[in-house]
Amino acid sequence: MSDRKGLAALCDETGKIIEIICNDLVIPINRHENLIKIIDHADRVKFERFFAATLSHDAAFDWEIHVLANDQLHTLHFGAAHVDQQIIVIVAESRKYLVRLSEQIANDTGISLSRLRQVLQETTRQINARTEQDRHLYDELSRLNNQLATTQRMLIKSNVQLSRANQELRALYDSLPVGVFSLDEHGQLVQANALYFTLAGVDASQHWLERVNVEDKARLQAAWLRAITEALPFENQYQRNEPGKSPRYLSIKTLPLQNERGDLNGFVGVMEDISVRLRAEEQMREIERQNAVRKLTGGLAHHLNNIMLVILGSAEQLIDELSPADTAYESAKMNMRATERAASLVRRLKIFSGIAIIEANAIGVNETLISLEERIDQVLPKTCKLVLDLQATGATIKADSSVFEESIIELIINANQAMNGQGVISLCDYIEADARHEDRRWVIIQIEDSGCGMDEITLKRVREPFFSTREIGQGIGLGLSLVDGFARASGGILEIESELNRGTCVKLKLPLADSREGVPSEIIT
Repeated sequence: MSDRKGLAALCDETGKIIEIICNDLVIPINRHENLIKIIDHADRVKFERFFAATLSHDAAFDWEIHVLANDQLHTLHFGAAHVDQQIIVIVAESRKYLVRLSEQIANDTGISLSRLRQVLQETTRQINARTEQDRHLYDELSRLNNQLATTQRMLIKSNVQLSRANQELRALYDSLPVGVFSLDEHGQLVQANALYFTLAGVDASQHWLERVNVEDKARLQAAWLRAITEALPFENQYQRNEPGKSPRYLSIKTLPLQNERGDLNGFVGVMEDISVRLRAEEQMREIERQNAVRKLTGGLAHHLNNIMLVILGSAEQLIDELSPADTAYESAKMNMRATERAASLVRRLKIFSGIAIIEANAIGVNETLISLEERIDQVLPKTCKLVLDLQATGATIKADSSVFEESIIELIINANQAMNGQGVISLCDYIEADARHEDRRWVIIQIEDSGCGMDEITLKRVREPFFSTREIGQGIGLGLSLVDGFARASGGILEIESELNRGTCVKLKLPLADSREGVPSEIIT
């Protein structure tokens, strides 16, 4: 029994040792002592279950129980069989030695252990069968584990590819020129790209309706509630104001998502900034309207010119035929002067509409403005003062001198009326380099008043022919439109800056005589 390598003992039903058959493990235990003495305290309950299993099933085999031997803790395999009112307990270091020791005890013991032999042999057979099953199970588990490892590697590879695809999709999602978002069936935000939050002016906890302009909110709330309630497409435009910034116009479109049963699952939508498009459309309409006005003005000026030529010719003939002593002579002269002024006005209308060619002559700017001072004083009341500050020394422009003078007079008259004939009008000129073209320089004739000023709507329309803020009978609204036409025909720009109750500053920008090429058509600020 040299290869037993274990402990075998005959015990009663309480676990008390009746006889030690062998003890190759050198476990310190004697006859008449209870086996539980050598069991670790943590496993004593387990040992008691082991003993109970033996009593109820005739045998228990291969229980791992911790044993204290020489102050060291060992994990040993226990087996036991219930035979003839006695219990034989076998302890070994492994299952293999436990089986071997069981077989030898059954074969070699001198006591009547036929029942033990049968129990242990059957137990050994079952253990061997279970070992074979375990081996097959282990092989199957190994195969499944290999498959799982392969699947895991494929899953990791797929996850990497999926992560990359998600990153690419997110990058594409965030690079779209529109805000893209999805909502749940209640209209609450699920996810969105970065541009959506920028356009809507909200964070993830806010609804886009919270930032809708007050004038549009009631209309949009009603339409949005109907879209959610009835699972309808939603499309609308609204304005969102931001303090200190121009109004932003947004377009929002959503489509409902439904399952196969027709139940609403949520919405997908896009939000777009249409401010530039709307402003471009507005500018295009404004250009078309101004072109139509200029065309109408040109046609009217053409017909008036034909009439004025007839009147002027008749007035000249009448003056030639009358003697200065005749009473009708002075009336004819007055008619002649009035007709000439009317003809001049018609010519300026033709210049504005672009159907007349301007007679460009070299004009000294400072000299012309100084020569106009006496005429301006005659126009202005004594309660309004003109202050000159002429810095454009030696500046020369190419323009129609008479139209240039009339344009300056017109701007002075407008400034006087804006101040109700009281205050100071500043008239200055200076030379300025063009910021975008190094070889271009401007002569700026600036007229500034401290009058009533204009609001934004009036400022947009102030150049229109026949638009006037004066009372009926005090003007026909041709002044600034004619000055604007002169500026454009001379290759220059008319800039108007104004603020309600803060006054107006008008800049007539004309190119120096040697830098007229490539001048833009008009600027309004």
